Amino acid sequence: WDVDVQGMNLRSAQGDRVTVTVQPDDGYELSGLSVTDARGKSVAVQELGENRFRFTMPGVRVEVSAVFTAAGTERPSPDEEDLPVPFADVPASAWYYSGVEYVWRNRLMNGVSDTQFAPDQTTSRAMIWTILARMNGVSTDADSGSTWYEKGMRWAMEQGVSDGSSPMEDITREQLAVMLWRNAGSPEGSGSLDSFRDAGSASGYAAGALRWAAGCGILQGNGGYLNPKGTAARAEAAAMLMRYA
Repeated sequence: WDVDVQGMNLRSAQGDRVTVTVQPDDGYELSGLSVTDARGKSVAVQELGENRFRFTMPGVRVEVSAVFTAAGTERPSPDEEDLPVPFADVPASAWYYSGVEYVWRNRLMNGVSDTQFAPDQTTSRAMIWTILARMNGVSTDADSGSTWYEKGMRWAMEQGVSDGSSPMEDITREQLAVMLWRNAGSPEGSGSLDSFRDAGSASGYAAGALRWAAGCGILQGNGGYLNPKGTAARAEAAAMLMRYA
């Protein structure tokens, strides 16, 4: 059977052959598709062309995830696609590996050096403005005499993603959720924060964005805590950006 999907959970009989057709929104293109089962194991996918894929249903529920980028975004060369993630502090077993791999391959985030990503370091508001601008196909290369984040800040202010204040301040998890939510057009949030013990500590202005981010799986808690005012480490930012994309 066939399904038109942006990202969803599927349940079918074991052995069924499922064909997935991906239709990106205007201005975006498909950059990757993956299928994983309920145990987190990858399911083999056959590419049929024209954004169509096929796989054989295992005996458990599967999750289909499609990743989109702005049309025209510079993509790595075929040789670069085959390169392993170069950061010694991002082991393949790390929960944030796929997020770091995504932002690195799509040239959204660089390492702090050629061999270090620094996953536990905090992320500034200016970094997020710059990354989101890049995701939207905006060149963020600094002009002579300007700050490295000026183009990202200008874009974020023009788009209503941020007011451009406190560029070097560490971004919090709720602030990052709000910027992603605004960039998505401030959609209605269908998620619930009731399962998080510290939901009441979230700022009022961020409530709608947090419900949306939690409902979409972009923002996930830890041990029953959402930690909305906690700073977003580079690993957390990479994971949230990948889920958002």
